[in-house]
Parts: sequence; structure tokens; C-alpha cells
Amino acid sequence: MFRAMLRPGQGFRTYKILRSKPGETASGRPCKSTPKEVGALLGFMVAADPKEMTAWRQRGTPVSCKIVQDRPDVLAQESDFLQVQLTGEKKARCYRVQGVENPGLLGHAVIYYCDEREDLNQCKAASQ
Repeated sequence: MFRAMLRPGQGFRTYKILRSKPGETASGRPCKSTPKEVGALLGFMVAADPKEMTAWRQRGTPVSCKIVQDRPDVLAQESDFLQVQLTGEKKARCYRVQGVENPGLLGHAVIYYCDEREDLNQCKAASQ
């Protein structure tokens, strides 16, 4: 059992995993399809500390937060989108997974390094 002192609204939330498949247009150019829901995970969000943000920025992939999944049964991959609908908000929030870490390689928890994106039309199209 996971025990922690949490304030209301800070607990576990259900995130939809959205994944898009690569494809080609009629003229042969590469493109991605509209993301489809492939599963859901139960996790909570943690703010990324400045050292992690700087390290990821130096790699060329900005990170704004981490989503920690306890006892993972469904795993998201890099370049997937995690979408969550918060109570009191009209539109869902969308996070792009920049990296996945399995601390200790035991499978007890997974850390997703994410960047919150408000400009992603793919997530808007998938949520409609």
C-alpha cells in the first residue's frame, strides 16, 4: 500500500496514453496519424527539479514535470502523450513523454519525464 500525506487534488489520477503511428502522405512525405488511446495509467505528478530540467534541456528535450506510476501494468513510451482531465477544467491537459525511467530495474515504479504542451492539435483531436 502506498502511504503519503497528500493535500486534496494531489493524489493519483488516471492518465490516458495516446500513441500515434508513423505513416506517409499520398505524396510520400512522412507524417504521424491522429493519436489513438492505447490504455490508461494511474499515477501522480511531481515537479521536476532545476537540475533535471537543465540536464534534459541540454539534451534538447525540455522537461517540466514528472509523472510517477506505481506498480505499472501498462507502460507509455517516449513520444507518447499522457492526457488527464482535471476536475473543474473544461479541456484536458496534455503531456508529451520525453523519457521513461525504471528506477532499480525492478518494475515497482516508472518515472515519465514529461513536457506540458498546450499547442498540440493531436491531443485536441484525440479528445473530441
